[in-house]
Amino acid sequence: MQEIRGLTHLHFIMNMQEQLSQTITAVKADRTPTVRGS
Repeated sequence: MQEIRGLTHLHFIMNMQEQLSQTITAVKADRTPTVRGS
């Protein structure tokens, strides 16, 4: 039971980090005058 909780917690942290990195990327793209790519 403890291992399952640990894995769930790890997955949650990874998911949060992914969302955070995507948000930061979006903010940087917004602040950049010339957006390269799509």
